Amino acid sequence: MPTLTDARYDALRILVPTAPPHINDMVRAWLILEGGTGNANADLWRTMLIGKGATPARRNDMWMQVLALNGFTQPHINDRELAFWLAGGNLI
Repeated sequence: MPTLTDARYDALRILVPTAPPHINDMVRAWLILEGGTGNANADLWRTMLIGKGATPARRNDMWMQVLALNGFTQPHINDRELAFWLAGGNLI
């Protein structure tokens, strides 16, 4: 079974093919694609998660909430995130 890092990398290569093949660059491009705004990655995460329906809180809490809204309800964040990236990394 792939690791979270492998699953995220593989999904991002498909989702943001023009981004440089470095995880931070791909995550940044994906956050912008998903509606994140701002200069810092923390701002991109926060605005993207709130835009996807999360109640403003700490990033991990908002990420858990958005993943649940997208059907990923595993009890632990790593399990939820792994399932999300293995499914292709698409948010509604």
